[in-house]
Amino acid sequence: MDADGVFAAGDCLHFVPRPLPKIGVFAVREAPILLHNLRASLDGRSLETFTPQDRYLSILNLGNRRALAYRGRLVWSGRLAWWLKDRNDRRWLDLYR
Repeated sequence: MDADGVFAAGDCLHFVPRPLPKIGVFAVREAPILLHNLRASLDGRSLETFTPQDRYLSILNLGNRRALAYRGRLVWSGRLAWWLKDRNDRRWLDLYR
């Protein structure tokens, strides 16, 4: 459904033409488009369209320094997956400190 003046990103967004998984990678990439579109709407400028990536890395922390990771058809779990998630999360957080 299209609704002029209604903007969303992250888990509250139902993406058309295909729903997206409720994972952080999409919310992080939607945020700059959302910011642009909010400002553009106020200024009467044209809006940008979000184009999601087809492949992405998703890592779920399982606790006890273990995680489950997947990208496309590749799936693995264990300490290496946890290490990668921890590294990626720390780098991302460092951008905002």
